Amino acid sequence: MTSAPPSSRSAPNVSAELKQKVQMNKSRTRKWLWRIGFLLVVVGLGVGGWKWRQAAQQANAPSFETEPVQKGELKATVTATGTLDGRDSVEVGAEVTGSISKIMVDFNDRVKAGDVLCEINPETLIANKNSAAARLTAARASYSSAKASAKEAKTILIRTRELAKKGLVSTSELEAAEAAAARASAQVRSTSADILVAKASVDSSDTALKKATIRSPIDGVVLSRSVELGQTVTASLQTPILFLIARDLTKMELSVQIDEADIGRVKEGQDATFTVDAYPKREFSAKLRSLRNVPTNTDNVVTYEAVLDVTNDDLSLRPGMTATAVITTEHVKDAVLVPNAALRFTPPMLKRSAGKRPSNPLMMRGPRGRGGGKSPRGAPSGAPAAPEPPAEDDGTVWILTGKRPKRVKVKIGVSDGTMTQIKSGLEPGGEVVVDLVTNEEK
Repeated sequence: MTSAPPSSRSAPNVSAELKQKVQMNKSRTRKWLWRIGFLLVVVGLGVGGWKWRQAAQQANAPSFETEPVQKGELKATVTATGTLDGRDSVEVGAEVTGSISKIMVDFNDRVKAGDVLCEINPETLIANKNSAAARLTAARASYSSAKASAKEAKTILIRTRELAKKGLVSTSELEAAEAAAARASAQVRSTSADILVAKASVDSSDTALKKATIRSPIDGVVLSRSVELGQTVTASLQTPILFLIARDLTKMELSVQIDEADIGRVKEGQDATFTVDAYPKREFSAKLRSLRNVPTNTDNVVTYEAVLDVTNDDLSLRPGMTATAVITTEHVKDAVLVPNAALRFTPPMLKRSAGKRPSNPLMMRGPRGRGGGKSPRGAPSGAPAAPEPPAEDDGTVWILTGKRPKRVKVKIGVSDGTMTQIKSGLEPGGEVVVDLVTNEEK
């Protein structure tokens, strides 16, 4: 029996071993590949999460809203409402009682001083004048009689004195003559006074008769007529108003009420403008002529009357119109301007700071130096006093340095309620922070 050669017997075994080694190597390679892949996935997830977190933080980060620092004109104003009226308006009334017999003028008629406006029936006044004239005649007659009686009494007294010297009359007869002469002289003086009274009565009646004709005291325009033909006017306790006459409607006045909070900024001679409802698109000019010191208290609101001169050359304005006036209290040209919001803005980190206090004068502040309530920091009464507030012309604005706000101290001037003048600390062309915009507001 023959056997196979050694080389032919070992060949299958070698091949199997090689295959086994190759499979083992492949298995190891796959394991390392899985490990590397898993590690890469973990690293990728970590990097992606970090980047997502950074992006989310940047997306949620607040941004600052800014406005430019401008240069321009600024007007500080005070607004008030009032009523237009004629500058020199005269109320014409009646000083005598009677019925209106004639009316010579009507609304809007132009009159001159001395023109007849109306007449009151003069019959009663004429009768009163005639009665006064009759009393004057009687008084003069009594005076003449008294003078004659006085002359007679004086003659008798002289004769009685001569007889008394000769002893021909008694003492009682002399005394009676002297008394009669004195009475006659007193009667002369009395009747003389009666003449003066009667003459005054005649003059009064004549004056009343003249006043029955109502005349215009000035040159002007009849604004109103309050009587009709046949109407009876009674001048007893007060003078009834018949006509209202304005001297010249080309020159009017506007009376407005200034609030006590603004009265310190309003001065005589300041310029103003106003509008009326009849011409909403037209602006009229005026000048403050007088500022009254008498206060008016309405519902606990104190106001003061200011009178403005108005030119009405085209007669478009009418007495009684309601006007809204804007008085210019200060006017600054070429001023450095910032929005008022910039002076009110404070970054959130300072708002949360307990020891800091806003230094912006335009921010609302509580009462200073008064007892009761809480201090501006929110501390109860009795707590240590807060630092003194800055001067009224000191303020704070914020500018952006990169992405962070930076505090800038400024000196402020005039404000019109929207913009404020910066006297020093800023230059035109820059940007100031006015608000903080969060992600929810974007």
